[in-house]
Amino acid sequence: MSEKILIVVSELQNGGAQRVASRIAGGMADLGAEVHLMELFHPPVCFPLSGNVILHKMCENEQTYREMNQTERQKRIRQMVLEIAPNVILPFLDHVCQKVLLACVGTCYYKRIVTTLRNSPYEYSGVKRLVRDLFIRCSCQLVVQNSSQKAYFIKRKMNRVAVVPNPVDVPPKEHSYGRSLSKVIAVGRLNQQKNFNMLIRAFSMAAAHCEAELRIYGRGECEAELNALIKELGMETRIFLAGYSDDIGRIYAQSDLFVMSSDYEGMPNALMEAMAEGLPCISTDCETGPADLIESRKNGILVPIKNEKAMVDAIEQMLADPTTAINMGRCARETIRENYTLASVSQMWLDTFRSFGLF
Repeated sequence: MSEKILIVVSELQNGGAQRVASRIAGGMADLGAEVHLMELFHPPVCFPLSGNVILHKMCENEQTYREMNQTERQKRIRQMVLEIAPNVILPFLDHVCQKVLLACVGTCYYKRIVTTLRNSPYEYSGVKRLVRDLFIRCSCQLVVQNSSQKAYFIKRKMNRVAVVPNPVDVPPKEHSYGRSLSKVIAVGRLNQQKNFNMLIRAFSMAAAHCEAELRIYGRGECEAELNALIKELGMETRIFLAGYSDDIGRIYAQSDLFVMSSDYEGMPNALMEAMAEGLPCISTDCETGPADLIESRKNGILVPIKNEKAMVDAIEQMLADPTTAINMGRCARETIRENYTLASVSQMWLDTFRSFGLF
C-alpha cells in the first residue's frame, strides 16, 4: 500500500503547531512517503517547506477564506480530500481537526483522520472542553505529544492514542558559554497562557542582585499590558519586549539563560529549542510538557506554575552559579539529541500510521 499523507493546517505562518507541521512534512517525505500539505489560506510569509512536499492552497489569501461561509469551506475541504485521495489525513490544531472531521463525514476518508492535540488537554474548561473531547472521540485515532496527555484520554476511554513528540534540530556547533549569565531570554506569544507578567515581576526582583537583562521575543495581545508593567517596575533598561524574530536560532546562540513561565503547554517548542542549543533552562512545571523534558536540577530547573517566589529563587540560583547552570545546559542538549531529532520523530509518525492500520 502506498504511503500518501495529507497534512492540513490553517496556514504556514503563525504558531508552533504550524512550524512543526511544515517540518514533519519534510521529514516524512525524506523517508520516502508521498506527503501533501494543505493550507486553508496562504499567508504572505510562510515557514519554509521542503521541495519534496506537495503544497495545496485552499484559498490564495486570508481575505478570500474569510469571505467563504462555513458550508463553502466544508465543501472545498471535502473536494480537495477527494482529489488527493490520501491514506492518512493529519490535521493540526483543534479548529482544523473539527473542520476536517465534519468535511469528511460520509466518505471513506473519515476513518483515515488522525486527530492531534497540540496543547494541554486542560487548556479549556466547561463546554469548550466537552466539545473538543467530543470531536476527538468521534475520530478513530489520536496522536498526542507526551505521556501526560495520553493518560488524560485513556482515562476517558479513548484507546487508539499514540505519543509522538515534536522534532528539534540540535545546532552542529556547541553553545559558546561565558563566565557569567547576563543575557536571559523568553520566547512565546504575548498572551495570558505564557504568564509573562509573573516572569517580569520575578526577574525584576532577581535583577536586584545581578547585572542581567531579560528579553522577551514574541507578539500578542498582552504587549501593551506587559510594557506598562515593565514601566511600573522601573525596569525599562533591564527588561525588553523584543518583538518577533525570524531567526530565533541566532537569538538562542547569543543568549545565556532561557526561562519559560507558562501556566500550561502541550510540548513547548521554545523550551525544546533552547535545550537543543544547550542553554540552561528554567520552566514552570505545567501539567503536560516540561516534566517530559526536564529532570529538575539535572538538565534544567522546574518550578510550580504561578509560583513567583520559586521563579525568583530559580533565576537567582542560575545566575549566581554559572558553572552548575552551564552543566545543566550541556545535559539539556544531550537530552534533545538523544530523543527528538527530525529523522527519528518523522519515523515515529510513519510507524504510528502503520500501527493504526492506515498503510
